[in-house]
Amino acid sequence: MAVQSPLFFQRTGGSDPILISPSAASLNPLDTVYIHAQRLDFATLGRVVRTIQIGDDNKSLTDALDDQGVFFKQYGMTGSSIISRRGADANQTQVNWNGIPVNNVMLGMTDFNTLLTWGNTDLFLVDGGNSPTVGSGSMGGTIFMRNSAQFGAQNKFTSRGKILFSKGSFGERNFGAELGVSNNRCFLAVTAARFDRSNTFSFADKGLDIPLRRMENARSEQGLIRGVLGYRKGKHYLKGVSEWVSMQRQLGLALGSFQPLGKQEDGNFRSVVEYIYQPNQYWSATHRMGYIQDEIEYFETPKLVIGSKSLAKTLHFQSEIYKQWGNWNGFLGTDIQYQKANSEYYLGWANRTLPASLLGINWANESLSAVFNARYEWHEKVPTAGLSICYKTSKWISIKANAHNSFRRPNLNDLFWITGNMTRELKPEKGWGVEGGLDMRRIFTKRWSISTEATVYYRTLDQPILWVPNGSFWYPVNLEGGGKYAGIQLAASSRWKFGTHALAFKSNWDRVSSRVRQTTNSDAYQQIFVPNWNGNFWVALEAKRWNIGTNLQYVGKRFIQTDNQAFLPSYKLINIQFQIPDVVNYLGYGWSINLEALNVFNTVFINMPGRPMPGRMLKLGLLFKWK
Repeated sequence: MAVQSPLFFQRTGGSDPILISPSAASLNPLDTVYIHAQRLDFATLGRVVRTIQIGDDNKSLTDALDDQGVFFKQYGMTGSSIISRRGADANQTQVNWNGIPVNNVMLGMTDFNTLLTWGNTDLFLVDGGNSPTVGSGSMGGTIFMRNSAQFGAQNKFTSRGKILFSKGSFGERNFGAELGVSNNRCFLAVTAARFDRSNTFSFADKGLDIPLRRMENARSEQGLIRGVLGYRKGKHYLKGVSEWVSMQRQLGLALGSFQPLGKQEDGNFRSVVEYIYQPNQYWSATHRMGYIQDEIEYFETPKLVIGSKSLAKTLHFQSEIYKQWGNWNGFLGTDIQYQKANSEYYLGWANRTLPASLLGINWANESLSAVFNARYEWHEKVPTAGLSICYKTSKWISIKANAHNSFRRPNLNDLFWITGNMTRELKPEKGWGVEGGLDMRRIFTKRWSISTEATVYYRTLDQPILWVPNGSFWYPVNLEGGGKYAGIQLAASSRWKFGTHALAFKSNWDRVSSRVRQTTNSDAYQQIFVPNWNGNFWVALEAKRWNIGTNLQYVGKRFIQTDNQAFLPSYKLINIQFQIPDVVNYLGYGWSINLEALNVFNTVFINMPGRPMPGRMLKLGLLFKWK
C-alpha cells in the first residue's frame, strides 16, 4: 500500500473502498460516493507485502502461496498444511478473511489445504508482527483475503460469469463456476466449486528397505459455495459475504506399512456483513458483524461411522471511526469476539469473551509517511503498539523501518484440554520486533523495468507455549527460555519488452535463524521444521497470444529434533506452465488454457517425516468467461 497524496490512500487490486479525491467524487454530484480507507491501509506501510493473483484457477491457498516461495509444513497430500513465516509457528500467523480473523479458535491456526482461491478477489501476505492492528496470532505475518463487490458503471443490470474445468494426474478432477449480476448500485455473485483428487501416486519410504508402493486411502473431496452481495448509494455502502467449504479426506498410510491412518471431515462456515457510512470525505464509520464455525470430525479408520468431533464457533463485532484532516488520517476501533467450542476431550463447552480497543494514526507528505497503531486487549490486559516509517529518498528509492510488539493468547485447546488432573495457568506469548529495508523501483526505459526489495528483521518471543509429555498425558506449558529470530528477505522482479514479446522474472528468498531455548540456562537450537532457506525463482517468456514460464521452488534443511541432531534434507522442485490467456471474441465471450507440469524432474522429497509427497504431475485447465 502506498500513499498517493497527503490526503488519500490507494488500495491495490479489487474494487472495495479506496479514498478518492473530491474532484473525482464530484463527477456525479447527484450521487456522490466518498469511499474511504480501511484498517488494512494502516497495517502495510513499511512492510514486506506480497500480492498474489488468484480467483481463476483450481489452486488451494497452499498451492497459490507455494508458487511465491512461501513455506508450509505439509502432512501429506491430504493432511493439514500449516504456514511458517519468519520462523513462527502456524498459530503465530493470522488469516484475516474480509476483515475478521478466521484461525480456528481451538487450534489457533488455519489448515491452508481447506481454503480454495477460486472466486476470491484479493490475497495479500504481509510479513512481520501486526498485533496492534489485527490482534492475537499476528506475530510472524498475516494473510489477508477479500471478496470485493464489483459494481457496474450503468443503471442497467449486466451479467458476467466464468466456468473452470481442469484435469490432472493421480485422478484429479476439478470444476468451478461463478455467476454475477451488477449495476452501479447493486452487486450479486454466487460461486460454487467441486475439487476431487484420488492421489494415487507412487512413493518410497525413504530410509526403509521397502519396495516402491502406490498410495492408498488418500482421496480428497472439496466443495465450495459462496455468495457476495453489495449495495451502495450516496453515503452508504453495504457488503455481505457467506461461504461454506467442506472437505472429506482419507489420511493415507502409516509409515512402512499398508495400515490406513483413518479419515477426516472438515466443515467451515464463514459469514460477514460490513456497513460503511461516510457523510463526506473527512469522516466515515465502518461496522462489521461476522460468524465463523469450524467443525472437524476424525475417524481412526476409514470405515468407522462414528468418530470424534470438535466444534468451534466465534461471533465477531468490529466498529471503526475514521477521520481525515490535512496530512493526517486516523481511526478509533473496537473489536469484540465471543468464542465457544466443544469436544469430547473438553469438560463441556469452553467459552470466553475477548474485547479490545485500537487506535491508528497516519501522516504523510510527498516524501515521508508514518503510521502508528496501538491496541489494548481487555481480557488479557495486554497492550501492543507499532510504528512504521517510509521515507522516499528519490523517485525510485524508499527506506522503510518498523518497530512493534505483538502477542498470542492461548487457544482453547491450550486452556481446556483434559490433561490428567494437571492444571496450569498459561500466560500469553509476547514479543517485540524491528525491521528495516530498502525498496527500489525503477523504469529504465519504456521497455525495461526492475524492482528490488531487501528487508532485515529481528524479533523475540517470551514464554512460548509448548505441549510436553508427563507420563501418558501431554499438557501445555510456557517455556522459560523463549526464542530469538533473525533473518533477511529478498525480492526482485524485472520485465524487458522486445518487439511483441517480453521476458519477465520474479524471485522471493527468505533466510531465517530461529533459535529457541527450553529454559533460561539451556542451549539455543534452531526451531524444528523451520527451513534455514526457502524461496522461488520464476522466469517467463510472454508473447501476444501465449506465455510460458518455469518456477524453481527451494526448501532448505529442516531439523526434526529439538537438539538439532537430525534433519530433513533440502530439495528443489521445477514447475513449468504454458498459458493461452484471455482469448475474447466479438460477443464478449472468452476462454483461456493453462497447462502445468509440476515437479518435472520427478524429485523425491519429504516435507514432513513419514508423509510422502507426489512425484511428477500434469494438469490441464480450461477457463470460460463472459460479461
